[in-house]
Amino acid sequence: MQTTISALARRPARLRTALGLVVVLLAACIAVLTPSPAHAADQLLSQGRPATASSTESGAFPATAAVDGNTGTRWSSAFTDPQWLQVDLGFTAYAQSAGVDAATSDIFGCAASLAGNPGMCAALNRHVSTLPASQQADPSQYYTAAPANYYAKFWHDNDINHLAYGFPYDDVAGQSSFISHGNPQWLLVAVGW
Repeated sequence: MQTTISALARRPARLRTALGLVVVLLAACIAVLTPSPAHAADQLLSQGRPATASSTESGAFPATAAVDGNTGTRWSSAFTDPQWLQVDLGFTAYAQSAGVDAATSDIFGCAASLAGNPGMCAALNRHVSTLPASQQADPSQYYTAAPANYYAKFWHDNDINHLAYGFPYDDVAGQSSFISHGNPQWLLVAVGW
């Protein structure tokens, strides 16, 4: 009879412990999933950059008003769909300084005229296209000035040996993380940060 009584006496303690763990886990989940307030960057990439639009409502609401940094001005389009606003963040002018006439989307995607020119596409994404050819293969020169592909920079900065594949042709100058071996004997995969 004592065994049954002591077993019953331990159940509430186990139940309280389990309930306490559940409460702690729920509190941790709520703390992790609570969003932090959004805020703007210290310096807006678009401020003062060239802007074009599909249309304007009137001369009082030009496309440039969308990027002038003044909260009292704005761009307003005509009252028809579809409408668009395009802001040149610098890649178009930078590409032109290197003798390439390409849109920013073509530079990031190595498309159109850059599809057949891996070296130039990589140089534009890394912001080394105006450097001598000998310096374009030097990783210490990459992403040191704007405009550059900062998405690719993030992956190179945080990957093993700083090798990544952040845009098409990112393997130019040996910067891809691709590894090939003709006669593999084993594979070790380590997961971590």
